Amino acid sequence: MDKEISPKDEKTSERTGKSIRAIVKSAKQRWISFFCERLVLRPWLILWCTIFAFLCCVALLIAVNTRPTTPSEYDWSLPDDKYSLRGDMISDANDRVDKTEIAERSDQTMEWYYFYDADPNNYANKCEGPYGVVSARSIQAACQAEKVLWGREKWVTKFCYLDDGICRVPEDSIVTLFYQVPARTPLVNASYYIDDCPLLDDAQIAKVWSEIQLDWDSYNFYFDEEALARGYPCKSRSVLYIGSPLAGETEIAEYGDKQADKIEKQLVQRTENDLLSKYNMKGEGLMSAYLDRARDGESGKRIDILWWNAFVENSQFTQTVNSDFTLAICSIIFVWIWISVHTASIIIGTVSILQILLSIPLALFFYRVILQIKYISVMQNLVVFVILGIGADDVFVFYDAWRQSEAKIPSDFFGNDRLKERIQFAYQRAFQSIFNTSFTTAVAFFCYCYC
Repeated sequence: MDKEISPKDEKTSERTGKSIRAIVKSAKQRWISFFCERLVLRPWLILWCTIFAFLCCVALLIAVNTRPTTPSEYDWSLPDDKYSLRGDMISDANDRVDKTEIAERSDQTMEWYYFYDADPNNYANKCEGPYGVVSARSIQAACQAEKVLWGREKWVTKFCYLDDGICRVPEDSIVTLFYQVPARTPLVNASYYIDDCPLLDDAQIAKVWSEIQLDWDSYNFYFDEEALARGYPCKSRSVLYIGSPLAGETEIAEYGDKQADKIEKQLVQRTENDLLSKYNMKGEGLMSAYLDRARDGESGKRIDILWWNAFVENSQFTQTVNSDFTLAICSIIFVWIWISVHTASIIIGTVSILQILLSIPLALFFYRVILQIKYISVMQNLVVFVILGIGADDVFVFYDAWRQSEAKIPSDFFGNDRLKERIQFAYQRAFQSIFNTSFTTAVAFFCYCYC
């Protein structure tokens, strides 16, 4: 049985709690009093010591290199997850195989996906029948979209995955499936089937779809999982492979190396630009061009055409972060104006914004130099929004406490004594509010990292 707590023990525990709170409160008051006294007596010394310490932190940051790390496919993986460990095992095995001599572009290194959606706004995987994405005009639209990639001269000569040394038609494509291009047909010989992306007749479409339904296990990769039960697909996809090593190279390309850089600049960026131009997708201002929809197909039955490649994803991620950072600059200007208006002083507004922004390299110093964390992403620039919110809030709280101190401090204090008492009052008044807002925000971020 649980032991009952006597009234005497309760009083003892209560006195102990009060004693601890009294000790903490007394220590806080003594520290604030000591700091405020030094701040009044030696303001310039404290200022220059703070500047010197800050410059030392910045110098160490520069010495250890704070440039953003090169994005990789492992940035968001969980190192201790069982699937990540299995992936590492496969990667290690592949690395051992890669040490042997490998033919030019004989490895399916990178993917370029096309996705076709009859109704992208309907997340229940429903669309109007009886064809969905497999109408004649939709298949023609898919062919025209994919041709922007495989129709490029450099696709055949420099980047296409080579099967037995030959660039063949994409095997995992609904275009070759419905145009009934024979397997392993060299791409240069496929003009009879798909060169001009001719409009197929409905009978051929129906015939191919019937064959697919009879052997669904072999073709379910191409369509949404409910297509068989529904009788027609609402979504479909194709995947084309970029091969490596490129000409003159001996190792398989990896994201971030010079082969990947060549693939991105000479193939991915140009193909992406042509696709955006083809579907008249134009970003305005800070808005991404991908906010527009690539629509094609028969009038009234158009489908959405989407594409994905790791390079495109990274480019859009960086563009989005940079756009948000531009908004951060606007936020900084707005906060500066608001502080200046609230305090009726441009000097206070400017110094407040300066101390808020200078906290960023100081935080980076602890992150990079003290904690030795090497990963730095452009996304971390968005911390400006958090720092602005907390920093501006602290400025307003302390300034209001400072104004209250003028009426609260007795008039029998003069000179430095009165200044010290006012600063001490303002610190004691604002300390708990400032600490609580900063502490709870920090705890929220820690919980996000470890939960």
